[in-house]
Amino acid sequence: MILIALHGFFGVPSDWDDIGEKHPELEIVTPDLSVWATRKEVTDFESFARSMNRSVRMLSGERSEPVMIAGYSLGARLASACILADPELYRAALLVSVNPGLANADRTGRESRLDFDRVWAERMRKNPWAETWKAWNEQAVLKPGSRAIRHTEIVGREDKISRSLEGRREAWARAMEIWSLGHQPDQRQALLEWSMASGALQRPLTVMTGTEDSKFTELTRSWLGPAASGGGPVRHRLVLGAGHRVLSEASEDVASEISSLLKSV
Repeated sequence: MILIALHGFFGVPSDWDDIGEKHPELEIVTPDLSVWATRKEVTDFESFARSMNRSVRMLSGERSEPVMIAGYSLGARLASACILADPELYRAALLVSVNPGLANADRTGRESRLDFDRVWAERMRKNPWAETWKAWNEQAVLKPGSRAIRHTEIVGREDKISRSLEGRREAWARAMEIWSLGHQPDQRQALLEWSMASGALQRPLTVMTGTEDSKFTELTRSWLGPAASGGGPVRHRLVLGAGHRVLSEASEDVASEISSLLKSV
């Protein structure tokens, strides 16, 4: 089995290293989204999905292996786009701390989010990097959960990542613009339909949220509703003590959920 694993905003491919160590039987492919954001042919969610899926289909054919996909935060939104652009390509999906999209009719919400992301893109381009990085990580939604590693370790790790990303500020600014939530289609119903197709075509879909990320936990409960409580292919897994950054704060839970998905495909 091949696992396509997409990291979050200001993330790096090595964010998935813990998962690879726990699943040596998987061929894990971790694209660098800051590189993909600079490609001329990638201008929105749809063009990213088409380009990524071409590469994934080629790899799957070469290896003669089926594919599952996972993503965290921004990576989960992009993973959703990949699924819906080529529903037959992926056998299972794990979406961690995902926003499935604003309602298509919510024009005010979409415009507000586009404005928010434009402001952040300009900050990334023009403001001192250390200031921008600090402000980004001080957002309430990114507050570490009680299960997170010690504060001193978090600071040291974040400083190292910050230094590695400063040279990519234009790439991340463009990513903020082309992959704004304001541009993302509402994926709620389409993802459920992809997972709950009749008969043998069912594809397991797990959405993970941290119990201390109240915003995304409530969003997921509202979205999945009864679909996640009937013993079918859709599951909402809550991670005790984790905040929004489930991938880094509770990598063992992510790895165990991937194990569960592997058993069901």
